[in-house]
Amino acid sequence: KISSSAFAENAKIPKVYSKLGGNQRPPLEINDVPTDTKSLVVVCHDPDAPGRDGFYHWTVWNLPSKTTEITGESLPAGAVEGVTSWGRPGWNGPQPPFGTHRYQFYVYALDGILDLPDSTKPKELIAALTPHIIDQAVLTGRFGVLDILDGTRDLVILRIIYLTVSIKESISESTNQIAEYLICVVNTHNPMLYLAATY
Repeated sequence: KISSSAFAENAKIPKVYSKLGGNQRPPLEINDVPTDTKSLVVVCHDPDAPGRDGFYHWTVWNLPSKTTEITGESLPAGAVEGVTSWGRPGWNGPQPPFGTHRYQFYVYALDGILDLPDSTKPKELIAALTPHIIDQAVLTGRFGVLDILDGTRDLVILRIIYLTVSIKESISESTNQIAEYLICVVNTHNPMLYLAATY
């Protein structure tokens, strides 16, 4: 069984764990591991992302079989983080380009230790671990493109951007330049907010 004190099954993942909202790794709890387990693997996957394989946000393997908790600050000795769909190792949180996506945290109990370098990509990891699975469980959280918004202030900015984009083609050149600047500034400061406004 895998769970988190930060969010319940099928509930919203707090913004602090998203890519642009803090990018902290969420705490995870692991229970009821089979007694003959030699190591654990955790994979975070977004099946709703564009592309046939979805998007992998985190992979970590060779967690000790006695692991019951993974904190946001550190990993147990011997654990190895692999390269994700972001092209680098380590946790990088939700950043959906549209709508609300599911983020599935899989835990696999294996009958051995994986001899893989930290350059291993998600599909390579899945291929290597599949023959060794004893048991598995999944925790699903959700995060949407609008979940990055921060209360009333961001909602006001969101509305301004929406109106600016909507009327941009029918206003004067000088006003249009101001509109372009506003969009550029907000997009730089908060890309997710800009995506939400123009979605």
